[in-house]
Amino acid sequence: MRLQTWTTEGVPAAERPARFAEVCARTLLAQAVQAGAGRPFEATLEQVDLGPISIVNLRGSPWQAHRGLAQIARDPQRSFHLLLCRNVPWRLVHRGEIRLAPGDAVLIDSFLAHDIELGASHDLVHIGIAESWIRQWIADPGALAGRPLRADDRWSRALTSYLSALSPGFVARAPLPPKVIVDQVGVMLALAAEDHGFACASPGAAQAPLEDRIVECIVHRCNDPALTASAVARALDISIRTLHRALASAGKTFGATLVTARAQTALRMLESSRFSRLTVAEIGRRAGFSDASHFTRAFSRSYGRTPSMARCATAA
Repeated sequence: MRLQTWTTEGVPAAERPARFAEVCARTLLAQAVQAGAGRPFEATLEQVDLGPISIVNLRGSPWQAHRGLAQIARDPQRSFHLLLCRNVPWRLVHRGEIRLAPGDAVLIDSFLAHDIELGASHDLVHIGIAESWIRQWIADPGALAGRPLRADDRWSRALTSYLSALSPGFVARAPLPPKVIVDQVGVMLALAAEDHGFACASPGAAQAPLEDRIVECIVHRCNDPALTASAVARALDISIRTLHRALASAGKTFGATLVTARAQTALRMLESSRFSRLTVAEIGRRAGFSDASHFTRAFSRSYGRTPSMARCATAA
């Protein structure tokens, strides 16, 4: 995961709104942007891409945005966008007008027009979501668009609390597989939608291919040093023969997939300041390697450097 950052610093004041709109069109949605009155427009954008979703943090001075037919035509692929402002109230026109308090969230459909008004310096969380992914969690996401998910509602509270805690910088450094973070957004969003009377997707509606589910299970459980193919097969309610056949059809083996998952887990921990006090051997153990020398060899094969070298490169 790579953290991307853009700022208006160094951009001539007169060009900043247009440049900001260009960046939004590339990373989020095409929309016309107008700066608030009173002082030069300032904005900072941070983004991390997690595959089916992207997490963006927008901070800056007041602005207004309009997305109409011209902008919609520039984005032929439908997407959804979950917005939450951490610090100030704001206004949205999207299938009707709503006013949102700090901590409230709302879903936007890229196929519909919208107007956004942020009248004060803001700290905005923007989650870009692929249509194919959100339909795995909500049967009709378009019906939820434009409806406020209030921070004081039951399941919306869980969703908005989670979104408020997300930042691209934290996610890029988090010693967790991206799939864990992505799935948590889906779970919370589905529960909030159900709480508002919108049906979740049926469990088998968009089930991932078997090979993907096997790999996902291995990744989630790789820190168990005793993990076996039989245990994964039981967790997925398939035979061990089916497990090995599904992996082989993708050119993979259980052992190699498990070692790769453990090496990736170790790398995230080595690169995270949260684990800087742990020894390299302890990180290997927590990643699922029962033997320190095996950890060093496996990590070196995966990344062309030893775990100690990876830690030193991060600290430099």
